[in-house]
Amino acid sequence: MAGGRGAAPGPRGARRVDPGGGLAGRALALALAAAALAALPRAAEVAQGLLADGADFPLAGGSAPGGGASAVVLGFALDRAGRPSPPLEARVREGVQLLQAGRVDRLVFSGGHPGGGLRGGVSEAEVMKGFAEEALAGALPRGAAVLEKRSTSTRENALFSLVALAEGGGGGSGVGEVVVVTSCFHQWRARRAFLRAAQQLNLPAQVTVAPLGPDSDFGFSRAFEQTLRRALPQGEAWEGASGWLKAPLLPAAAVLDACAALFHVAREILAIVLYFSKGWV
Repeated sequence: MAGGRGAAPGPRGARRVDPGGGLAGRALALALAAAALAALPRAAEVAQGLLADGADFPLAGGSAPGGGASAVVLGFALDRAGRPSPPLEARVREGVQLLQAGRVDRLVFSGGHPGGGLRGGVSEAEVMKGFAEEALAGALPRGAAVLEKRSTSTRENALFSLVALAEGGGGGSGVGEVVVVTSCFHQWRARRAFLRAAQQLNLPAQVTVAPLGPDSDFGFSRAFEQTLRRALPQGEAWEGASGWLKAPLLPAAAVLDACAALFHVAREILAIVLYFSKGWV
């Protein structure tokens, strides 16, 4: 037997792995992943815009039954310290601007509290009013603020706010023009929820939506900033050190904010389906 003539051949069909090809494939995958992440903020902006409903907002008040216009600022999540989140701040600022411009006569801050002593045990309505006064650097004009502190859903926002307006001086046979102030991704459902609630309450109302644009900040940038401030010593080196650390963190925050926006869009689509099934829109 010639068993010692040489090494046995390898398995039939075995292929030689090309290290270069494997590296090229990984590089391509990483490039595609980076491109997808970079496109997320724009995708989130477009997705929110599909649910916007403020394009027909009149700059001057309309002639609606009941007289003057009221802006209903809808609540949104508070942070752990009981402060308004960035989307809620944007809503309140829009309401304050409408009041300052004379576009509306009063602001209704609509939103309950999560219960269980969470978020300081205060309602979103109370927090919104406090933030509005901070934005104005003073108290709101007398009679310009109405607090609706019971609602825990868009449906309840509409019902309770309209009732509060009717009881508090909407006047006449209706409540006048109701300007709904809410985030871009929430506008389509909110407007129709208010229209249906007004119909069911037999309260004539003209419902419009303030043209608030897409949200790009859901609090991740702020959270990173607060974390840096707690972690780094204050002093002369603070600005340089925080700037160096922000360089990689801010893009990451933008991606996380975009993911949050897309989550809220998906959640909103499910809510629209639910509201249709309930007859609430």
